[in-house]
Amino acid sequence: MDRKGRPPEFVEHPTLTLVLTPQPIVMAAVMRDPIMRERGLVARFLYVVPETRQGRRNTRSAPLSDETVDAWANLIQRIFAAVSPPDARQNRQNPAEQGGSGLFCRALASDRHLAGSP
Repeated sequence: MDRKGRPPEFVEHPTLTLVLTPQPIVMAAVMRDPIMRERGLVARFLYVVPETRQGRRNTRSAPLSDETVDAWANLIQRIFAAVSPPDARQNRQNPAEQGGSGLFCRALASDRHLAGSP
């Protein structure tokens, strides 16, 4: 690369990775656009379009076990403790009994059987 005002730099194996998640209709429009095709933009990328999962989701999962809910609540509490400022951690001996992640954990515990309810 020649940069104005600096000596040139050499990158031995230049690579650029882009991960884009456009809506399928937008991707189809780009692929059909003659300007995008004629100028070579479409040919410069590798496109991966996974098979849609629409209509295949299980919306009636089994209720969460107490062990799963407790493990998740514990994980959330540990994350909260790790990212909280030190002064906030000093004031929260038990996050499950106070605000922050404790509110989330209590809500999760009260809703633990909603996933399997009709």
